[in-house]
Amino acid sequence: MNGEPRGDAARARKTFLALAAVVTLGVAHGVVYALPFEDSFITFRYAEHLAGGDGLVWNPGERVEGCSSFLWTVLLAGVARLGLPVPGVAVLLSLLAASGLLIATWALGRRRGLPHGPAILAATGVAAHGTFAYFGASGMETSLFALAVCTAAWLAEGTDARAAIRAGAMLGVATWIRPEGLGYSGAFALAELVSRRPRRAAETLVLALALATPLVVFRLVYFGYPLPNTSYAKATPSAALLETGAVYAVAFFVSTGFLLTVLAALRAERSGRPSVSDRRAWLVVLAATGNAVLVGGDTFGFFRTFLPALGPGFVLIARAFRGPTLPGLAAAWGLASAFVPRLSQGGLGPSDFSATRGIAALNADYFAVGRFLSENLPSDATIALNAAGIVPYVSRLRAVDMLGLNDVHIAHHPVRKGESAAVGHQKHDAAYVLSRRPDVILPGLPVLSPTRLAPEAIGSFYARYARFLPGDRELFANPDLALLYRPVVVPVGEKYLPMFVRRSGVF
Repeated sequence: MNGEPRGDAARARKTFLALAAVVTLGVAHGVVYALPFEDSFITFRYAEHLAGGDGLVWNPGERVEGCSSFLWTVLLAGVARLGLPVPGVAVLLSLLAASGLLIATWALGRRRGLPHGPAILAATGVAAHGTFAYFGASGMETSLFALAVCTAAWLAEGTDARAAIRAGAMLGVATWIRPEGLGYSGAFALAELVSRRPRRAAETLVLALALATPLVVFRLVYFGYPLPNTSYAKATPSAALLETGAVYAVAFFVSTGFLLTVLAALRAERSGRPSVSDRRAWLVVLAATGNAVLVGGDTFGFFRTFLPALGPGFVLIARAFRGPTLPGLAAAWGLASAFVPRLSQGGLGPSDFSATRGIAALNADYFAVGRFLSENLPSDATIALNAAGIVPYVSRLRAVDMLGLNDVHIAHHPVRKGESAAVGHQKHDAAYVLSRRPDVILPGLPVLSPTRLAPEAIGSFYARYARFLPGDRELFANPDLALLYRPVVVPVGEKYLPMFVRRSGVF
């Protein structure tokens, strides 16, 4: 008996060291990808306006919810209120949430009966995955949302009568982090219902809805709509959007090895004794897939919509395939998929990791453009652009979001059938943008030219982006652009910024 405490202490120490190693590797993996994330700066702008007394707004005086995460924005507003740098703290908080996701994955595996080794392997699979790493240091709410879903799965595994209630409460919190939390609540309830536990299904769903309702009411009162403006800007249903989302989902399952979750689910069902736990995990994966298909995937790489499925998915794989071989293969596949050239509709393309280096170069231009506009435009000037994150945040200027994430009119504008566009770039209204009379218009992406352009060449400079930006094509075709604006090229450091400036305006 005297040896048992020492044995327990040794096991606890072993567990702690193993978890610490997984978390350390996961954080290091995230730091490899760390770069300013364009969309996160939209949230930072809202948070700082809220902290400064302007309200939850992108432009002071305009109530529109262009940030998808209410809770994350309010949390960062608190950071701003304390006088701390929001971008840096946001990255630290997202890394902290990512670390929590690794621990929650291990805890879920242990609660589902996995031995210590396989549970650590499941957490390692998450830490090795490119989706986890890329968004872990993004400053976005993505990791926090995934942590909430995985924690809800852990709570649902409880054996006492209140387990479903606790899981439902956590899922309700998840809806405050991202609106699709309600869809995951439905997945949890369906797992209970299919497993003939209707009371637990009802408890899960009722608690989630009860906690989600106050936020919906607030949105209706404050913004006039029950969902964030981003939902209307990006997720208008269409056949083209569903097709794009389906291709995106298939690419995730095949390219990152997550197809093993499908095999694991089939194995569990064919065993004749599928547990509610296995069904819950598979339905979480299915919820992530449904979300990806409905919204058409994501403009950014690394399959952001699937991050909430990683924890339950890797635990499902570890449970279905005893031994380290297939779970280890899934972890290695998820790691390698980001560093090898990827298959796309256009053929063999660069690796996802190499693409992030190009994004870093774009971000450097965005910061330079934002600083230039801040220093050379009056504080009451207005800019119009497609990339609504870094440049508006750095410049602190009033802005017109030509893609509608932060504009109610464009977000609710109908999608024109048959137009080719990148995901999330379908909404546009050039006549409306021109009617706002912005002082400067930056079509395409706000990047710098390495050489000085002739003003008449600005259209061709931005034309390379027009193929996936129908709003730009409409803008260039509008005669009022030439009537009201003139092309201007100005030096910014050792490069040059091409833009359209209002003829009666600031330059």
